Amino acid sequence: METFGTRLRALRNARGLTQQALAGDACSRAYVSTVEADRAAPSPELLEHFATTLGLTVAELRTGPVPDAAHDRALRLARAWLKPHCATFTGGTFWDACGQAQQALDAGRWAEADQLFTDADRLPDAARHYATARRVGCLTAAGEPEYAAHLGEGALAGLPAHPDPDWVVWLCAALQEPYRALGATGQAEALRTRALLLGAMGPEPGPAAAMLIAHGAPDRALALLVRWPLLRLLAPPPADEVAVLTGEARALAGAGRLREAIEVLERACAIALGPTPGARSPRAAG
Repeated sequence: METFGTRLRALRNARGLTQQALAGDACSRAYVSTVEADRAAPSPELLEHFATTLGLTVAELRTGPVPDAAHDRALRLARAWLKPHCATFTGGTFWDACGQAQQALDAGRWAEADQLFTDADRLPDAARHYATARRVGCLTAAGEPEYAAHLGEGALAGLPAHPDPDWVVWLCAALQEPYRALGATGQAEALRTRALLLGAMGPEPGPAAAMLIAHGAPDRALALLVRWPLLRLLAPPPADEVAVLTGEARALAGAGRLREAIEVLERACAIALGPTPGARSPRAAG
């Protein structure tokens, strides 16, 4: 059970203070040790000194810090993004709305997700470049890569002279998807390279986010989790079998092995004209 002494020690340790630092000129280090062991009760004057040193009010020092609304909201949202299939998003904040949109994406409902990200963009606390980047992914997956590229390029061109690096990473990571869908692989790779120069991809954020939550930093956990759907787009794209075979055919033709080149091209055509041409995977949504 928490006592005043154990709470005082925990608060002091959380702030990186020694017993001597907490004591200051108001008492001795030994007296602080005695209070933390619950063998002495500090005077009202000493309580005031401890509270001021710890950045608390006397009431907070007596009963524990009053929960911070922003901290609690970040904690709830981080837990919801960490376990999306059992999450409840209220829609009251931007990240709530994005959480609802992510659930629609996970279910393959591209048009619904696009509308949810559009609605989120209108909220007072919107991270607008993030919402735009996610819409680029939704539109690409829904079969509208031209409009997706137009939307993303407009947002990228409208950035200020010295933008937040995150804005550039979000938009470049998302924009490579419609360009790949349109066959502009060179432009897509240039966007991917630009994003990688500004933001490392890193491993999946689940374990790190859980650790940050446990250590009282849910805002940092949430930041990791909401960025991940875009950052994972920076992974090397899967090899396109048709493109690989076409390259092989060109090499064979260049070496004068025309019969073999034709056979490889025929295989490439069979794949390209197969029963599910242009089928999209969930990966395309970001």
